Amino acid sequence: MWHRRAGAIVLAGTLACLALLLVVAAPGIAQRQQAACVVLIDGVDTASAVDAEHAIRVDVDDQVTIEARTRQPPSFARVELRFAPASFLVWEGTPPPDTTIWREVIDIAPYAVAGVGLYEVVATVDGCPPLSAWVRVEGREPWLTVVGAVGASVLVIGGLVTVMSLVTALRGGSAWAGSILGGAAMGAGLLVLAQQSGASQLDATSLATWVVVPGAIGGVGQGAARVVARGRPPSPARARPPRAPRPDPAMGGIGMGAGAMDVGADPPRESYARMDCPPAVPVGQPFELLVGLSPTPDATVVGGPMRRPDSSVGPYVLTMQVVADGFILAAPGLSWRIDVPVTSEVPYPAVPLPLVAEPGPAPIMPRAIRAMYSVDGQPIGLAVRPIAVVADPALLGQAPVPPRQPAVDVGLPQGAVAPDLTVRIEPSDPPVPSRMLLQLLAADPTIALPDAPMPIDIGSEPGRFLRMVVDAMTAAEGQPGMYQSLLGIGYTVAEQLPPPFWDVLAAVAARVAPRPPTVLFLSAEPYVPWELAVTDPPLDPTLPPFLSAQATVGRWVLGQRRPRLPPPSALTVRRLAVVSGVYGAHAGWQRLVDAEQEASEIATRYGATPVDAVSQSVLRLVKGDPPADVLHFAVHGQYDPTGAVDGLVLVDGLVLDPLRVRGSPMSAAPFVFLNACQVGAGQAVLGDYAGLADAFLFAGASAVIAPLWSIDDVIAREVALRFYERALAGEPPAEILRQERAAFRDDPGVTSSTYLAYQFFGHPAIRLETGSPPG
Repeated sequence: MWHRRAGAIVLAGTLACLALLLVVAAPGIAQRQQAACVVLIDGVDTASAVDAEHAIRVDVDDQVTIEARTRQPPSFARVELRFAPASFLVWEGTPPPDTTIWREVIDIAPYAVAGVGLYEVVATVDGCPPLSAWVRVEGREPWLTVVGAVGASVLVIGGLVTVMSLVTALRGGSAWAGSILGGAAMGAGLLVLAQQSGASQLDATSLATWVVVPGAIGGVGQGAARVVARGRPPSPARARPPRAPRPDPAMGGIGMGAGAMDVGADPPRESYARMDCPPAVPVGQPFELLVGLSPTPDATVVGGPMRRPDSSVGPYVLTMQVVADGFILAAPGLSWRIDVPVTSEVPYPAVPLPLVAEPGPAPIMPRAIRAMYSVDGQPIGLAVRPIAVVADPALLGQAPVPPRQPAVDVGLPQGAVAPDLTVRIEPSDPPVPSRMLLQLLAADPTIALPDAPMPIDIGSEPGRFLRMVVDAMTAAEGQPGMYQSLLGIGYTVAEQLPPPFWDVLAAVAARVAPRPPTVLFLSAEPYVPWELAVTDPPLDPTLPPFLSAQATVGRWVLGQRRPRLPPPSALTVRRLAVVSGVYGAHAGWQRLVDAEQEASEIATRYGATPVDAVSQSVLRLVKGDPPADVLHFAVHGQYDPTGAVDGLVLVDGLVLDPLRVRGSPMSAAPFVFLNACQVGAGQAVLGDYAGLADAFLFAGASAVIAPLWSIDDVIAREVALRFYERALAGEPPAEILRQERAAFRDDPGVTSSTYLAYQFFGHPAIRLETGSPPG
């Protein structure tokens, strides 16, 4: 792709020029230690070029004389080029033996074709401290170099993308990604031209200023354009569509009218899903799906036993939300959401739902009809009925029998409180790239809900979007425009949620006010950080507009058999364990002094068992040795699914990656707090949900806290200590994190986005109930 080629050209050209310029001077490029190492370029001491303002000027048509002096003959030298926040090895080797002074003449012109402008180099030689020096190559217009031409092209392309995105927004469309990426590209192009002309240096600060801020401005401009285009207030909550008609027993149905519910004995507490229909149906011809309850499991239906919540006593109303992608209702007035009364006299009701299969791309197409069962707003089960669709009735006998699949249990724990709003996100069936289906379930049965699942489009490369979020927020940390960057990301995420979601959320919030609503995302997609979506207008104007600050949000993974559903709503805590270590030069990672203090305070205050962050100790801990109900990690972390380092970085160099965690089943179901950088991000492995947070859920964790991007060590320590003080006193972890996120404001005094970085994987109502250690 063009941006990768451009980066390669910039890097290759710059390295080629500076490598020959500095290779013979390498032993002298170090800071002076009693004049032990000296380097002269055309007679100018490099000690005077410690910043870009005093860079040594070199003309592209010159022959430059390099003279280097050391007190003793060196045996090793290394030269590195600093290119933005990264460093690249330019030269490494041994200088000529038994010599302390040497010279070299270099012709600059052949290398200046690739690039000119400001460059910083760092050299290390034994016996001398590292030296940083700046060189300014002049004598050629910046746009006449390869790097300058690339920068100019990026600037023009970014400008075109930005203009087109704003035009789309003014016409009522959505182009958040185009506005953000276009603004970032314009900033990157201007930065390259400024660096080539010698007006600006290329480092982490300039990168954040020239790339992240213009991208955020592009996102804000997109939002302003959409506000202008809309010119009207948000739509009110939609009215619930009419229900499917109730069958009369005299007409052969198995159900009964809602008004006929008795008040007698308690119906059975446990039942199975019933979903009767033909194994294969032709396109365009109506057929009947009989959906309801059964006393015994059906071999043609994928689904386990369903148990009513303890709060349901006596006759009750069963809600069934049917999801049939690729099918339509066969008659007007029908509904995909069906309410049916369950009594002791009719304990296993069923309702006919006429459907018609839509055409598809093949003569025989495997599809599935799904139904989510709930009582009093609490999901109690999910059933799947495989079915084949044929283009021609003559092919009915050739349709294969769908294979049997494992059951999926989505019932809530007994006695649990249902979230105010449950959001289920799963792939369409058959799968279509970027297309997902969203369903809503409210604990309050009077809340008007959409009748059918709503399609949403998460884009063809959602993983690339997540990588952009992580990189953008890591670069923006502590920089001007940090809040606007996150606001632009939040608007982008919010655009993917359909308008009925926001209508229902507003209605739920109004019902439960003054407390914030609880929201549970049951999501089969790993990439989109729904928690960052901007609520517009906000539910509470005094709080940041991000969903996870406006509501108490939990997230759980919809896998195949793991992690197990439903998410636990309570955990008894008897023992804690805290993992930390002393990083140093041997590990190649910076020491985490605040993380060490964090671990020490947790161990002192709560009697947590200290565990050294070395591979063998950590692997034993994950498996239950020593036993602990809470695992706290205060270590380094990195998210790089395409590289060698993706997971928790331990002090002995081992990376506790998602595969190692998945392969270490937990004997208990601990609460896991990953207070490390970038370990909350998701990734797709073999088509399933992955990432370190999900790996712990897969291994058996009851809940996981993990930051999505790099975090500030000091703030992370303070957040962790406040968290345990409140959570072990009985407050729900999800609500504690919501209040922590509320500290992230558009205020110059707030210099870190750490507060909003934490994702919570677990039931929004889960509590840590303290108990006495056994024995």
